[in-house]
Amino acid sequence: MDQIVWKFRPNPEDGERIGGDADGFAFDNGSIASLVREVIQNSYGQDMAGGPVKISFDFLELKGQERKNFENAMDWEELERHLHGVV
Repeated sequence: MDQIVWKFRPNPEDGERIGGDADGFAFDNGSIASLVREVIQNSYGQDMAGGPVKISFDFLELKGQERKNFENAMDWEELERHLHGVV
């Protein structure tokens, strides 16, 4: 796995703090390592049963009809419209 490196925007000289695209500051180049780091960090506080939190990742590559079926099942057309709206 790549070395984990956080990115922070330098504070402007006038000290103003502004919002923006949070993942653009947290993720370094959209790598799998960044995704994994963020998911694990966000699940750290989810231990509700007194044991370790277990995290697993499955990456699937869907093509052809399998991909079309998956996109239809999750209403991709509507989801894509919302994703473009938040960009």
